Amino acid sequence: RAQVLYNRFVEKEFSPVCTGARGNAVERTEETPEMASAFSVNPNPSTGIIMISGLDVTGCQADIFDISGQKVATVRLQDNTFDLSGLPSGIYFVRMIRPTGDLVGISKVVISK
Repeated sequence: RAQVLYNRFVEKEFSPVCTGARGNAVERTEETPEMASAFSVNPNPSTGIIMISGLDVTGCQADIFDISGQKVATVRLQDNTFDLSGLPSGIYFVRMIRPTGDLVGISKVVISK
């Protein structure tokens, strides 16, 4: 597990599966089967244009983490597509947070250019 600097907080034993929108590792929770199937990311692998399905994303926040656990982007969603083409090729995790701050789930996406 990586130690990362995130919003001026140093997190130990970082996991993108957290209960709070700030990624507080102290309050992290285990991923449940409901979270795993809460939404899907398509196409996967992708060149960067991502579509979320299986979830009403209006107002949701998508936090994007690289394979080391470093948060590389945050997107406030208005529709079900967003652009990650500015990121280099690699494996990323999309953590979806509801406007209430509740964790929806996490999905892996591969960016391949």
